[in-house]
Amino acid sequence: MEEQQLIYEQAENYDDPLRCPVKLFEFYLTKCPESVKCRQDVLYLLPEATCVPESPLWFSSQPLPASTMDHMLTRIKTVRDVNDIHLSMSQTSFDNNNNQGRS
Repeated sequence: MEEQQLIYEQAENYDDPLRCPVKLFEFYLTKCPESVKCRQDVLYLLPEATCVPESPLWFSSQPLPASTMDHMLTRIKTVRDVNDIHLSMSQTSFDNNNNQGRS
């Protein structure tokens, strides 16, 4: 019996193209070398060392090392955790101030 491969689809955000994952991915591809655009074994590429916004390419054909990706994801998670704590503390402070005004 053949296993079916799961296929995930991402819908376009027509209301806000600047926050649309489909449009962002299409733009990302325009800044990648032709040699990697059709590859399915690599997604995140090393940035070019000397690129500016006007550069035709921003990325090399070399994949981003797994260790770099791990570091980035850990940092993103840490920032999110700090933001969650900050929001929680802000909400607690807001609730306490509102309750004092009702006494």
